Amino acid sequence: MTLAAHAQKQAQAATSHDILIRRLDELRRRKDLLVDAFVYKRALDQQTYREQLGVWTTCAVECGETLGRV
Repeated sequence: MTLAAHAQKQAQAATSHDILIRRLDELRRRKDLLVDAFVYKRALDQQTYREQLGVWTTCAVECGETLGRV
């Protein structure tokens, strides 16, 4: 692998990492809103809360696994 190719792969990895970090931050923010709506405001029923929390968990795990590969 040439130095230029290596530098390009490093740049792509850094970009992918930054995108995933922003996505994970957004997911965490949405989780906080979900917990707030369920626990403090009682705006969600338990089934909806569990469904949405499951979606958040799946997305967060996928982001985390992808970060491990970058």
